[in-house]
Amino acid sequence: MSLGYNDWKNFSSVLSFHEKSLEHISNYKIWYDLRKRLQTKNTRANELEKVYEMEKKHWFDILERIIEVIKFLGKQCLHYTLYKEDNGNFLKLLELLTKFDAPMSQHLQKSINKETSVNYLSKGIQNKLIQLIADRIKDSIINMTKNAKYYSIILDCILDISKTEQMTIIIRFVNADNSNIEEHFLGFVDISYSTGASLVDCILQKLDEFGLNISDLRGQGYDNGANMEGKKSGVQRRILNLNLKAFYVPCAAHTLNLVVNDAARVNKETIGFFENRDDEGFERLMKEAAGDMLMISNWSQLLNQFFFYEAEDEPLTDPKQNFKINCFLTIHDAALMSLEEYDLLKNTIENFDFLCKFSKLNALSQEELKNTATT
Repeated sequence: MSLGYNDWKNFSSVLSFHEKSLEHISNYKIWYDLRKRLQTKNTRANELEKVYEMEKKHWFDILERIIEVIKFLGKQCLHYTLYKEDNGNFLKLLELLTKFDAPMSQHLQKSINKETSVNYLSKGIQNKLIQLIADRIKDSIINMTKNAKYYSIILDCILDISKTEQMTIIIRFVNADNSNIEEHFLGFVDISYSTGASLVDCILQKLDEFGLNISDLRGQGYDNGANMEGKKSGVQRRILNLNLKAFYVPCAAHTLNLVVNDAARVNKETIGFFENRDDEGFERLMKEAAGDMLMISNWSQLLNQFFFYEAEDEPLTDPKQNFKINCFLTIHDAALMSLEEYDLLKNTIENFDFLCKFSKLNALSQEELKNTATT
């Protein structure tokens, strides 16, 4: 038939002969069996597909359990040690799973017996999985920030263990779904130069990588270093030159630290008060208070009236040491906290005092209100 057929007068007899031939009958049986197997999905291809689906599900289950263990260690801030004597936290958790989970038990057993060269337990694979999880989390945070539109940034520079200066990036925004204020850490950035211009270039580069518009920035918070808060060439000034609505708020803790240091250097009474924090100062205070034992005997009642702590340390048998730790140092630390609260309240009043004058707000014109808010 490869050369064609043109004897149409004898076609019926030829066709009848072909239908009764052994070759035709054999091929017909093969075709019929194939049709039946296709209808019942009993072909070789279907069997291979079933094996493929089972294998795919097996590795999906294994990776799902490994990823959940990684997420658990991260959420609980547990040390992520892969290999050490008697195994680390990661492998120990997987060993625990094998007691209750058949897929993981079979997988680890095959790995121990070296029946498979693929186990997804090496440090390289774990680092890749951690990076994938981190990227997914970062993408989720950035998407929430874009939905909120407006955001603020908080930056600080530190030295890591290798003496490399790094800048931490923290973003703050109002969640569009529940109206809660959220604050998220987005990572570390290596810093080559800590000048205001270099830091601003780095900030703009990271914001561009995140897909965030500098014009939507509404707040910036840094420490009080000259390179950060400088009025002419600091980071906050350079950011304000790009976006006047990026309100700068200095670090309250650093501000308090600078205030206390300056006060301690110029005021003798302040120097004396803060010097009493050490053992020598405490001994001097005890000598001055030796004539008033009533004050020492009633200190616990005074503390219960003004301070409360949920957790209690081990009881101290030495009355003097007990007084020092539970009374003197407590009052001293409370005084420092009061100074900090006063400083924060003062800054808040200075910045938002016009909002407290409700009776005058209605009387202000649109232009006067705008000038009041921007001064």
